[in-house]
Amino acid sequence: MKYPVEHKFAKQWWISLSEACNWKCWYCDFPMKKDIKTADADYLKWFLNILKPVIKDKNIEICVEGGEIGLVDPHILDIFFNSDLDKSYTVTTNGLFMRQDYHNRYKDHIHYILYHVVSDVTDPNVVFEKYKDTDPSIKIDYTIVIHKRNIKYLDEFFDNNKDCIFLPHLMQPRRPGLDFLSIEEFEQIYDILKDKENVYDHFKNRILNIIQHLKEEQSDPTKLKKMRDFCANVYHKPIFDLPNRLIKRCCITIDNCDAADITEENLYKLVNNDVSLFPKTDPICDNCIANFLWRHNPKWMLKYNRDELMNITRSLRRNNYHEVL
Repeated sequence: MKYPVEHKFAKQWWISLSEACNWKCWYCDFPMKKDIKTADADYLKWFLNILKPVIKDKNIEICVEGGEIGLVDPHILDIFFNSDLDKSYTVTTNGLFMRQDYHNRYKDHIHYILYHVVSDVTDPNVVFEKYKDTDPSIKIDYTIVIHKRNIKYLDEFFDNNKDCIFLPHLMQPRRPGLDFLSIEEFEQIYDILKDKENVYDHFKNRILNIIQHLKEEQSDPTKLKKMRDFCANVYHKPIFDLPNRLIKRCCITIDNCDAADITEENLYKLVNNDVSLFPKTDPICDNCIANFLWRHNPKWMLKYNRDELMNITRSLRRNNYHEVL
């Protein structure tokens, strides 16, 4: 099974090994940090040791990232990838990880790489490295970030790179001052992508879902809020911020107000979807559209992952989160 085409993982747990990045993307919060931190070896070993029994036999996808993971010290990468978690990992990179040949070095522990090809598409003729000789056991998908400023370049960009399969990302507001795409802009994006054979159909369907939900919000604002509240309590994409030794509710989050210390007790709370783990919802949840991009909304879970949905429902009821239901 190759993530993310038709995956049915209950959850994705993201692990950040470093804040360091070799790019300075205008839409990202990492370049704003002055004190760049990286996980140290002893702490990483301790974390992996307490993580192993928690995720044993659990249907959890482990994704590892930076910053840029290609900047992480090889000694730290050796500890992570050669650990005995008995997992095959997803890696996100802007290409440095492959240029350092780490994808071959750790090929026995990686099944999927999401390759962010360029910082921004400001020129449809931009050239980037393409990896065609990778071990066949590792699937590589290409990605770009779609936002208001680069919609006009998308048509020609995808036509120029028909030999690559893309899983684009929609820009999330990872820092203040960034605007969401409007319904009209989503419709424009869909019109551009709908006939592109090198863009995944399930991404196109997500665009349609977003358009549908945003239109419904205009007539019933409470519906979208309930879905966001549910997404905020599913914990399907938490991130372990190892440099800062924190668990954050979601890999999209930027605010430490919605974070918990990494402890063995908190890991069990996370895997059991104990909604008392985090003190309050991160401000970004009020606007985030990530719950439409991933199939962890109640309707999808009722069809494909009913047991997990029932566990979440029980946890919400136990902690008096009835309004989320």
